[in-house]
Amino acid sequence: MDFFIIQFQGDVAFTKQYNNCYLLCLVHAGQLTVHINKDLQILKRGQCLLVETPHFLTLNIHGHVQLAYVAVSSLDYIKRFLISFPLLFLYSTKKRLVVISLDKQQEHLMVGLLGYLWYRRQRIPSILKMDEEPFSMAWQLLFFALYENLTPKPYANASRQTQLFLAFLMEVKESKGKAHRIRYYAAKLCISTNYLSKVVKQISGQPPRYFIVHTILLESKKLFYTHKSLKEIAANMGFSSVHHFSAFFAKYTGMSPSAFMKRM
Repeated sequence: MDFFIIQFQGDVAFTKQYNNCYLLCLVHAGQLTVHINKDLQILKRGQCLLVETPHFLTLNIHGHVQLAYVAVSSLDYIKRFLISFPLLFLYSTKKRLVVISLDKQQEHLMVGLLGYLWYRRQRIPSILKMDEEPFSMAWQLLFFALYENLTPKPYANASRQTQLFLAFLMEVKESKGKAHRIRYYAAKLCISTNYLSKVVKQISGQPPRYFIVHTILLESKKLFYTHKSLKEIAANMGFSSVHHFSAFFAKYTGMSPSAFMKRM
């Protein structure tokens, strides 16, 4: 099992066991009571539950909702996305059950992405690679919401290096991939490029370039779902030409932007 999505409407009574997985539960309208092993959580509209479990998980859900989604993913599958969010790893060592209150924009985007994936599963039950993009976007959105909900409280007393790393992640997020150079972020943080590289590598195990590239790809793929031309997308992402953008995209994904868009 890589991942699957359940849509709930009306009266809900659901029980199942899972192993080695991540779970996302989003309530769009109504209220759900969610039992996860010995933990109990009541979710209301706009609230999203994130659970990481490396062991067995007994999920029991009941309540009445107009619309809610539950997405379950294997750890191996979701780690492809999680590796870009070390904040989640840092936090999950302290707590493995997180409830996030999404704002309206975040909530509607999450509902749209999860609704699309649920619809795809009804039409084509098999796992399709093309579904990974909106699924990835849904998790990315959740992790950004998690970041905004957690900081600065849990890390007010964090080390200087951890604070710099989290500040770097926020700067990368806010740039939306338009700033490609490490020195741009170093200047924003008033530190040297070498020191930034050292700190990011020390905390995450990845160089700064990894997070910059990942963000560029993510934001580019989001734009593919709009009606913008490749020229407009390239310019929006800070590339001087479609050629440079296409070469960059192909280098890190193994396919051209045009080929990727045809699969959508």
